[in-house]
Amino acid sequence: MTRHLIRSLLLFLLCTAPVLALSGDDLPTATRQASTLYRFGHAALDRQDWLAAVQQFRSLEGELARSGGSGRDAALYWQAYALDRSGDRAGAIGLSQKLLSEFPDSPWADDAAELMGADSLADESRIMALDSLMISSPDKAVPILSRVLAGDHSERIKKRALFIMVQLDPAAAATAIENILKGEASTALKREAIQTLALAGDASAVGRLAAYYQRESDDGLKRAVIDAGLVGGRPDLVLQLARHETDPELQSHAIRVLGAMGQSAKVAELLPSLTDRDAQRSAIDALAIAGDIASLKAVVSGAQALPLRLHAVRALSMVPPARGVPAMIELYRASQPAEIRRALLHALSASGDSAALEAIGQTLE
Repeated sequence: MTRHLIRSLLLFLLCTAPVLALSGDDLPTATRQASTLYRFGHAALDRQDWLAAVQQFRSLEGELARSGGSGRDAALYWQAYALDRSGDRAGAIGLSQKLLSEFPDSPWADDAAELMGADSLADESRIMALDSLMISSPDKAVPILSRVLAGDHSERIKKRALFIMVQLDPAAAATAIENILKGEASTALKREAIQTLALAGDASAVGRLAAYYQRESDDGLKRAVIDAGLVGGRPDLVLQLARHETDPELQSHAIRVLGAMGQSAKVAELLPSLTDRDAQRSAIDALAIAGDIASLKAVVSGAQALPLRLHAVRALSMVPPARGVPAMIELYRASQPAEIRRALLHALSASGDSAALEAIGQTLE
């Protein structure tokens, strides 16, 4: 995955998590609209319709500002990106400056600065010098790279030095990462170190990231560790963090990431041990994101508390109709409490699917 695709998936989690958490009648227009604008914006990017993408992400930014939702920094970045690709450099630079001004600690700040062409000629020459170390022997290059990481250089230079060190000497890079995470490095560089460690083939990475997670007090960096599990394809790390996290928001985020990774079996395994209501709902949402129809049906028909079973019905209604509607019809025809039947009836009716309407009609005969 490229960095942009990874961050797009994380923004998708951000935009869609509230959608799955509410029923159709209770869903605020802003939340549904934000999710729709996000999807349309990236669809426009995919077909290289840059001006349409700008319009969609501009509307998304306004929607998030109005509703107080998170993700405005990402919406600003994608506007700037689309403007840059359309040839409107002045507009792209203006929006990038706005992002950096309003969200200086945003994970998109580095991308915005790069889009602006903010690197000085001196930085460019240093980057070229660093790249030349790739053909050097590790014993000569690593001391130079270590000094760069410890010195007073830009974030881009330090990130490049860390990348090169990983290629040349993974063991030395592991030590450098530990120093970055334990020291006074910037939040952006710590995020880069976390992601680099997750992407490394080092078998000890899961244990080291979990240990760092436990001692870190910054919730933003804790989320970065969870997200690194997604980037690095390390579901065991995310499951471990989700299982032991006591903060409901962080636990819910880890659960949603598991769903995005397609790890529905791990989410289903985790669900019975969850006690926080929001975390339980996030687990059901994650099952829907992963398209795990069987587990959602088991929750609807199971012994969980009625509100959770009703939430599973609403989650089923968010699954593509080709798979969700047959499951809801099957549940509707089975013996269910009155509240569950009403929820299924409402979801089937709202789907507009012909098979769903036929099933409803049969009950009226």
